[in-house]
Amino acid sequence: MMARRLLLQFISILLLVCWATCCRRLEVQWLKEEMTKEWHLFPEYVNEYFHLASNEKQYTNLKKDIWTYLVTLKKELLEKQREIDEQEREEERKNKEDVELFKELYRFTKPSFYLSLRHLNSAYAKHLKAKWEATQRQRERERQRKRERDRQRELDSIREREGLP
Repeated sequence: MMARRLLLQFISILLLVCWATCCRRLEVQWLKEEMTKEWHLFPEYVNEYFHLASNEKQYTNLKKDIWTYLVTLKKELLEKQREIDEQEREEERKNKEDVELFKELYRFTKPSFYLSLRHLNSAYAKHLKAKWEATQRQRERERQRKRERDRQRELDSIREREGLP
């Protein structure tokens, strides 16, 4: 467990470094494109003047705008990723509950064990089966509600695009 946590921390740090490097490259590329447009330079000459121009005030403001955009984009992506991770954890938890219920149900409905403690097992197996069926019904209702919400969101987005009330 500790090794997994360390590996995840290492990967997250590595991703942050990659993200920063990528953002820096994008910043330089966008600044060079702006210089090419504004100063009417050929792209091969931009590299010579880049270090001089990158400290000017207007380019400093442009850098801030670029980084603001990149940070905003990262935050949006992180929120979406958190939602996806939350859904995956929820599904995993539900699957784990199902497996546990099936294990208990199977353990108490085995023929040899069932014959030895017939009435107790029979009642408990019925209880577990009823519990599992109730859980399945509840999950089906949740899935149905989710489908309805998704359908409603889709209709709302279509209405927004078309400008309908």
